[in-house]
Amino acid sequence: MFGHGLVATPEDFGNQGRLPANPELLDWLAQEFMRSGWDVKRLLRTIALSRTWRQDSGVTREELAADPENTQLSSGPRFRLPAEMLRDQALAVSGLLVPKIGGPSVRPYQPAGIWEEKGGGWKYTPDKGEGLYRRSLYTYWKRVAPPAAMETFDSATREVCEVKRQVTTTPL
Repeated sequence: MFGHGLVATPEDFGNQGRLPANPELLDWLAQEFMRSGWDVKRLLRTIALSRTWRQDSGVTREELAADPENTQLSSGPRFRLPAEMLRDQALAVSGLLVPKIGGPSVRPYQPAGIWEEKGGGWKYTPDKGEGLYRRSLYTYWKRVAPPAAMETFDSATREVCEVKRQVTTTPL
């Protein structure tokens, strides 16, 4: 939720990984998570309603000098939205996002010929109506021909599990 974890190496919590930036906070969150009966939604709500999460991303010179990497969360994080959220945000701002929850996968627009070229001759037929504007979470995904909008903004390729995504400053 902050653009980075409390541990800089989420892919390695072992001896080779880095220590948590705030071990007390990590312990408190872990205890709260266990006390709630492993309720993920409650944990996310606790974080989202915290003063730390709601703070401005502006930073003073003193804060920058004391915490240049913002590991202590002295200011709100600055990070680009992931590809899926970026698409969803664009749809929401334009008033096109269909907020329907659940249901089958949807097929939004794809450049013509992508599936035929990369997918072994399969034909891609985009949905009509609300299927074009559902959240990216519901998008049908073919690994050899991922949605172009997602690929452009550094989405995971889904070929292997990724703990931490690579983010470019200027997407393709």
